[in-house]
Amino acid sequence: MDLAERDKIIDLLQSEIEKTQDAITGFLGETKGVQKDNEFLIGVTKDYKRYHKYIVDEKKREREQLATLIKYLEWTLKEAGLSAQLANRARFQQNQILNEMDNIMGELDRLTSKPGI
Repeated sequence: MDLAERDKIIDLLQSEIEKTQDAITGFLGETKGVQKDNEFLIGVTKDYKRYHKYIVDEKKREREQLATLIKYLEWTLKEAGLSAQLANRARFQQNQILNEMDNIMGELDRLTSKPGI
């Protein structure tokens, strides 16, 4: 499998994950409004709240782990006396991690900014 094909698959999977997360968030909002009329939906609303919280917590943990990697890379660049080639590679990896952190923060904003949650 070449890189372009792999990237397409990754993009498709990421899109499906976002659709599922949005669906859970949407169901949570819908059930909150309806639960006033139907006492059986209280349990369903609690479940969706728990799922939503789990997703948000996972994104926060992922961001924390990436922040730890950034600190390690910074330390490595500063203290390890790397060759120019290894230093450039570490900077490249650091930039990739920072981009991923931006993506995670965008997902967290998307997940937590829904009205009624």
